[in-house]
Amino acid sequence: MLEPRLILVNLLIKLGVAAAVSSALVRSKEFKSLIFREQREPRQKIYLALWMAIPIALGVWIRCSVKSFIAGDLSLETALLLGVIGGRLSGGLGGALISLPAALYGEWASLPLNVFAGIIAGWLRRFAPEQEDIWSFSPFIDLSLYRILSHDSAQSSAAACLRLADCFFRDHRGLAFSADGSLALLAKLRL
Repeated sequence: MLEPRLILVNLLIKLGVAAAVSSALVRSKEFKSLIFREQREPRQKIYLALWMAIPIALGVWIRCSVKSFIAGDLSLETALLLGVIGGRLSGGLGGALISLPAALYGEWASLPLNVFAGIIAGWLRRFAPEQEDIWSFSPFIDLSLYRILSHDSAQSSAAACLRLADCFFRDHRGLAFSADGSLALLAKLRL
């Protein structure tokens, strides 16, 4: 079990890695046209998955080769974001590409977990009453919880389902909710 101080340091490093990757990606005109497009062809969904999965897969490879660097792995968060933004194809393909380095190092459970998380997030994206609702989703649990708890109006069912899927797929490094916490979260969401 990690100390709370180490969990905070790991989260801060994850946030820094996410900011660095996103700032590098958003400089490309091709990536901007892919991410802000309303309707995407399957080829464009594959390109979106490749654009986001390759830098994150490098972080997973570094995490696997250097055992003391836990915080460089954003595989679950990226699979969820790919599913929410690009749909089931992008989420599943991105989850598979991101998990390849971990699977090569013997972490077999990461491959089906990330693929399943990306596909489920893409599936839940289809239930958003408005397409703009997907842009309020955050894979970082602290931001999602803050929005849930501070928002007094009724939550859309798609955003609530995405937040529950995010809570369900959290890894074991001190970010997972207990069964009681999940039930309390369900009560807060008015599902």
